[in-house]
Amino acid sequence: MPNAYARTTQPIYDNVRFYPDMTGDILTNIILKKNQPNSDFPRSLRLSSKAVEALGAHNVGRFSELVSLKDGWHFGQGKSLQAASLYSIELFLAQYSSFPERCSLFLSEEGNLELVWRSENNETTSLEFYADCIEYYIETLNEEGKVAIRDISTLVQKLANA
Repeated sequence: MPNAYARTTQPIYDNVRFYPDMTGDILTNIILKKNQPNSDFPRSLRLSSKAVEALGAHNVGRFSELVSLKDGWHFGQGKSLQAASLYSIELFLAQYSSFPERCSLFLSEEGNLELVWRSENNETTSLEFYADCIEYYIETLNEEGKVAIRDISTLVQKLANA
């Protein structure tokens, strides 16, 4: 059966907008493509227009700071931003952008992007974006774990219910 989402062959990156109706499977194929030789993914670490819109001006400025960090930034131990983490957050943001005003972007010691925010009841939600999964902590649900990149929609559903 043909894939209903095969209507475009244009890659999703740089100034090309994400298509809001993409499924987890097609997004997984996109992120996995970056590991293949001769991949057409850009090598520069930039946010897509969708990510800029979802994260807001404060976090876009923060991203610029995080991109400039070099290996050893955290007392000699922190790694620079990993491209695979950026691709993971981009895939997530293609499906979820309902952040409160005070969402914050961080870089972990491993070089992964992290999003953290607090609910109206001051409960924390934290997401760390790895190459193949997203680790999460949702205090409202008293739940932590990880989901594979192909299962981002499961995490989006959890966040909607939090």
